[in-house]
Amino acid sequence: MMRRVFTASILAIALIATAAGIASAQKRKPDPVNGLRLSTMWCSACHVVNPVQVTALADAPSFAGIAAMYASSPQRLSNYLTAPHATMPTQGLGRQQITDIIAYIVSLRP
Repeated sequence: MMRRVFTASILAIALIATAAGIASAQKRKPDPVNGLRLSTMWCSACHVVNPVQVTALADAPSFAGIAAMYASSPQRLSNYLTAPHATMPTQGLGRQQITDIIAYIVSLRP
C-alpha cells in the first residue's frame, strides 16, 4: 500500500513538473499591436513611432525609417534593444515587450 502511494506521488510530481516545463516553453507569439502600444508609451518621446505622430527628437530615427533599413533584422533590433548604449535610455522592458516592439517595427516595412 505504501509503495503504491509513493509511486503515485512520484508520478504526480513528474506530471506536474512536465506540465510546468511545457507551459514555460510555450511563449506568446510576437504581437505588433501590443508593440505599437508599448512604443507609443515608451518610445514616442524620442522617435516617431506611427504615421500620425508629428513630433519627436530630430536625431532619433523614426520607426518607419528603422524598418526600412536593410540591416534592421529582428535579431539585430533585439541585440540593439537589449544592450545598454549611450544614445538611448534603458526602459527596463521585458523580453516579450521587446519582441512585441520589434514585431511592430518589422510590420512597418515597405
